[in-house]
Amino acid sequence: MKLSSGDFRFLQSFIQGVDLKDAWARYMPHRGSGDLRRIRNTVRLQLDVLSSTSKRHGDSSTATLFKRDPLRIKVSSIAAIGAATPALAARPSVILPTLDEFAQTLDDPDFYSEAELAELWEQRYGKIAVGQPGANGVQRYRDTPENRANKRRARLIERQLQALRRLELLVAAAPHPQDKLEAWFDFQTVQRLKTVGIERLSDLQDYINRHGFKWHRKVPRIGKNGAARLVQWFNHHAATLGGLEAFALAPAGTFDLQMLAPAPQTAIVPFERFIVPSVLSGFNGDNRKPVARCKIPALNDYQAIDLWLALYKPEVAQEGGAATGNAHTYTAYRKEAERFLLWAVLERNKPLSSLDAIDCAAYRRFLENPGPQWIAAKGMQRWSAHWRPFEGPLGPRSRAYAETVCKMLCRWLVGRNYLDSDPWDGAPKGGRKTPLRELRALTDEQLDLLITWLEGLPATKANRRLQLLFELALTTGLRKEELANARLGSLSNSQDGQGVRSWTLQFYGKGGKERQVPLLEKTVQRLFGHLAFNGVLEEGAGQGDDTVDRWTDFIESNPGLPLLARLDDPLKALPPARIYELVKEALATCAKSIEHEKPRSAKQLKKASTHWLRHTLGRVWADRGGDLRVLGEILGHSNPATTAIYSRADEKRRRQEFNKVFG
Repeated sequence: MKLSSGDFRFLQSFIQGVDLKDAWARYMPHRGSGDLRRIRNTVRLQLDVLSSTSKRHGDSSTATLFKRDPLRIKVSSIAAIGAATPALAARPSVILPTLDEFAQTLDDPDFYSEAELAELWEQRYGKIAVGQPGANGVQRYRDTPENRANKRRARLIERQLQALRRLELLVAAAPHPQDKLEAWFDFQTVQRLKTVGIERLSDLQDYINRHGFKWHRKVPRIGKNGAARLVQWFNHHAATLGGLEAFALAPAGTFDLQMLAPAPQTAIVPFERFIVPSVLSGFNGDNRKPVARCKIPALNDYQAIDLWLALYKPEVAQEGGAATGNAHTYTAYRKEAERFLLWAVLERNKPLSSLDAIDCAAYRRFLENPGPQWIAAKGMQRWSAHWRPFEGPLGPRSRAYAETVCKMLCRWLVGRNYLDSDPWDGAPKGGRKTPLRELRALTDEQLDLLITWLEGLPATKANRRLQLLFELALTTGLRKEELANARLGSLSNSQDGQGVRSWTLQFYGKGGKERQVPLLEKTVQRLFGHLAFNGVLEEGAGQGDDTVDRWTDFIESNPGLPLLARLDDPLKALPPARIYELVKEALATCAKSIEHEKPRSAKQLKKASTHWLRHTLGRVWADRGGDLRVLGEILGHSNPATTAIYSRADEKRRRQEFNKVFG
């Protein structure tokens, strides 16, 4: 444990008898909540550090001094001094009035000044007559036991405070970014921060700056108040740690993010803030087609890339129509295009329209190991000055995807007569093959463990919503963006000729394609049960013969109500990022509950995410003999080959034949 100036102020308050909880709240909020048990343990550790320091400097008396408690200095026994003071011994106790109370016992209290009253009070209570007056008539006095005890306490407190001041010069340290968390925070806080990879103060500072005001949502059991205490401590030590970003101190909605973002420049910055030098703009690129033949209104490489990205930019759906584009696709394509452009200009010092096959091969090698100046921590916001286009070297599959997108861009530019030829055509193929695809889905055992854990949760609003979220994801295969956009008006029910009703969720999915996904009856019941539990749907609306009719009326009256909403506002849908967080947090908590009995399953659950739930539906469907064409329609696959990854028919057939031959 390291001690800062704040620790010494807290110890001074402790020695002087200040209320411990008040002192803790003022000087020690970073060490956790202020319960008395934690406070006493911390005081003990702090005094142990001071005692050890005193001994190392050859001052054993100071080490002993801190073991003494001023409050344990008691009033001397009346019997012990009875022989010397018979008048006092005759009294069972000495009750000391205040100066005002003492004045009221006098015949004329207004006759005396305050100094005279104090002298009279001390003669009566602060001093005790000892023996008989001497030959000169002077009476000798001594302190009362209470007065002596108070003076001893005062002397001890002053000695301890002086020792604190001496030791503060030797021990007090300011926090340093490379200090480990254990030096400054309590054990529970340290363990919780370590679950997200935070080991040092610099890690915590980067994490807060990266995730902003609500950074604590990603750390188990830190909470809003605990996060506020840590931020307060960082601000107090800003001189040595550096200040936190402004958006870490208040909600993002209170800022104009464009104002926070650095000015456009020629540097490693996002595409929208990148200024391409005129000599590298591509206006006269070596691989340009004549401007007269170009089919797009682009004068340079930046404008050409911007026009290509516009093809995939998501647009809000007009009334009665489908939304165009897909946010996930647009974001992924923009990331690869801006990487390619930034590398060409800043690393290769060439316009993108002057790249050739040799350059493309060099870019492929660059993706394997971009330099540290190209890398930032995961999740850095695009408007942050710390943003970088990479989070680390790309793996084989990510490199293959990056190359595919760059080829798409170049081929489109060739097709629009902006480029004369595709620079990737002559690039040699990569030396390493992409590893075989691993199906990231839960096994039957892992799925059973997860469902059992979910069903065992207490009946709270948050848990009911979590159960609904997992049931929707596991039975419909919706992506997190699709779950966030699902509305009550997307539900419909129909009845066949035999009177059997069925429910369907109809919406526009990835690529603006219309999808119809069947819903299980139990899923619909869970949905309306969740709405009733939250008070959105009137109690009892899910009971009786007219249940479906009442549900249908409610849907027609509230078509814009999100299926997954915020707990504090049922009219506001959960954003995709929050859905992802909830799933990850739940999977991690479930994994922790089974890690001793089922360590392998726990490890897989920790790795899983929202997309694993989608793949789990595909695996279960195929394993139970479901039609892959129907599965493809439910999941929204445009290519049957994409759905074929779930089929294990060939694997089973090979295994059967193998067992037939070798028994």
